[in-house]
Amino acid sequence: MHANPRIFGLDAMRATAISMVVIGHLAWLFPGLPATVSMILSLLAFFGVEVFFVLSGFLIGRILISEFTREEFGWPRMRNFIRRRWLRTLPAYFLVLLLNIALAFWASQDLPGLWRYFFFVQNLAWPMPLFFPESWSLSVEEFAYVLLPFALLLFAGAAPKRLNRFAAIVWMLILISMIAKLMYHFSGPSTSMQQWNLALKAVAVFRLDAILIGVMAAWLSVEYGNLWRRLRYGFAAIGLAGVAFFTAGVGALGLFIEKVPLFWDVIYLPGLSLVFALFLPLAHSMRVRPRFLGWVSTLAAMSYAMYLLHYSLILQLFNHWLPQNAGVKLRMATAFFYLSTVVVASWVFYRFFEKPILTWRDKSSKNVNLESFLPIAPTDKSA
Repeated sequence: MHANPRIFGLDAMRATAISMVVIGHLAWLFPGLPATVSMILSLLAFFGVEVFFVLSGFLIGRILISEFTREEFGWPRMRNFIRRRWLRTLPAYFLVLLLNIALAFWASQDLPGLWRYFFFVQNLAWPMPLFFPESWSLSVEEFAYVLLPFALLLFAGAAPKRLNRFAAIVWMLILISMIAKLMYHFSGPSTSMQQWNLALKAVAVFRLDAILIGVMAAWLSVEYGNLWRRLRYGFAAIGLAGVAFFTAGVGALGLFIEKVPLFWDVIYLPGLSLVFALFLPLAHSMRVRPRFLGWVSTLAAMSYAMYLLHYSLILQLFNHWLPQNAGVKLRMATAFFYLSTVVVASWVFYRFFEKPILTWRDKSSKNVNLESFLPIAPTDKSA
């Protein structure tokens, strides 16, 4: 066994999520796949992003709880939190955005509304454009990173037990997100999965609760730590049952979007976030990394680079160069080289671009202990 400042279970969860996303998008290289296989791959990619949302909420939630319960809680500390998050996410995002723009110009692609991508409003309250489509989830994350600290500052008050106040603020924001989905539904419910995917699932104002549910899981892990640890296997078992329901059970029960749009518009996405949050207690308890699984932590560290690079850049290029009449063997070989390229390119990107920025960030704020409140090690050194 090998001790590590990172929590192995959370790294494993992150590595699983990025693997699901990258493998799920392989469907692009196999256009003639049977409908069932194509659906499974699509679900893998979709579920992977949802796991990322919940996990991100959990990680930032524990940091914000540490900040919120300090006597000196205020704007300087929240400004430092936002600065750290932006240094973690923005440099890599903007570099990949510029690479996508260069690729689009090379391919003579029209790019209307390009300025929106620089402010993360490409899918704020409207459908996501076709350009750089995976960036929809980054808009959700960035708005959550700003909205939650400002909400905490606005409603902090002087409550004697601030953990309760923290939970109340997060619940209020979750309720607002749920109301937004209800308003969407009653203004014109989804009539097809295509509409649901474009107009609801990938629109930032409707998806903030996915991050916030992870934040509430962080609150539970602190406020009810003993229960959190004791019931971790039971929660994980319920989570597995929930995954089964949201994959096979929905169809078996006839909960199709044409028949019950309310379920899809309002319940499905928050329900799925709750299901994935049920795996957090078990993952959080797996603190020590087995020696032979060091590659899992490496994959987790590279996950952001993999997410940014794999689809619009690497997969687009492989799909462009692959002949339309390519046979199965050539497509299988292309898939292997695609996966290999994603791993190698992401490692280079992380090692020589992301990591130096993170090292500088951590050194510049080394006097700020973001989780000294918590009786355990930080949940993610790169958070």
